Amino acid sequence: HLTAITLLTEVLGEKLKQLGLPEAKDAREITTLLTDAIIKTKLLAKGLLPVELEVHGLTEALHEMAIVAEKMAPVSCRMLSRKPVFLRDHAVAVHLYRIAQEALNNALKHAKATHIEIGLSKTDGQLVLTVSDDGVGIGKDNKSQGLGLSIMHARAETIDAVLTVRPKGNNGTAGTVVTCSLREEIRKMNLPR
Repeated sequence: HLTAITLLTEVLGEKLKQLGLPEAKDAREITTLLTDAIIKTKLLAKGLLPVELEVHGLTEALHEMAIVAEKMAPVSCRMLSRKPVFLRDHAVAVHLYRIAQEALNNALKHAKATHIEIGLSKTDGQLVLTVSDDGVGIGKDNKSQGLGLSIMHARAETIDAVLTVRPKGNNGTAGTVVTCSLREEIRKMNLPR
């Protein structure tokens, strides 16, 4: 729909230009705004179900998340593990992706981090996702949770994972580490039949 409206606006702009009307400039401005809206809509849709997650798995989706973060904000963001971690349960992968996404957003918006690291590892059936930043940090008791932290905890609970959010340093001012860990075997046993 947006593309069709953009094309119609371009045609209208050309007609106005041929007539020598000053409104042609307004039509060009509307076309520019519509083009921007199309780009933003595609990014939003991609965020709802990341293509990388579907095609290449969680590791590649997190790597892509880090690349996009660096393009969108003045931050150094990197994915520590490039070794693929394969998950049999797509729902778990989506929840882990969303937890990492929320942790990254918190690091950018609230912690004002300049360096962010995303890690994903799987050893002896234990899957661990970490998002670490060098931002302003959180207090030692992060009882006052915002909506984002509450949603991360709910997502972790849904997949029978343990989520911890703790200060990176001893004084609570040297950044934050978000860790989500789960044992796949335990999760399989707890699945409803």
